[in-house]
Amino acid sequence: MKNTIIVALLILFAAAIPAKAQNKKLSTGQRTELKQRFEDNRARLNLNPTQVTEVRAIDSAYLISLADLKKSSSGKFAKLKKFKGINADRNKKMKGVLNDDQYKQYLEFKEEMKQELKEMNQKQ
Repeated sequence: MKNTIIVALLILFAAAIPAKAQNKKLSTGQRTELKQRFEDNRARLNLNPTQVTEVRAIDSAYLISLADLKKSSSGKFAKLKKFKGINADRNKKMKGVLNDDQYKQYLEFKEEMKQELKEMNQKQ
């Protein structure tokens, strides 16, 4: 379950880094659909050019941290604890970049994607 969440979050922001960080378990069509949905939701945030740059930098750092976490030999509990810290740090950074309305939409988007990824994983 915890690995599924980590993999799901990697896919969630796959548009921010090269394709090699994507989950191999999802089909190409599913990955394309997720990328498109992510870009649509990013557009809903109405980011200004500065915010776009900052959000991409935050997402890239987040994905690199998740990839490192996935490769680590730590136990599941340690990985979960580290994941929660990485996620909290990312949310803190995003809150600093986005205004209140954008941040609310960002959290809603994250929850929608989380649910969608759970559904996709259940179908496999």
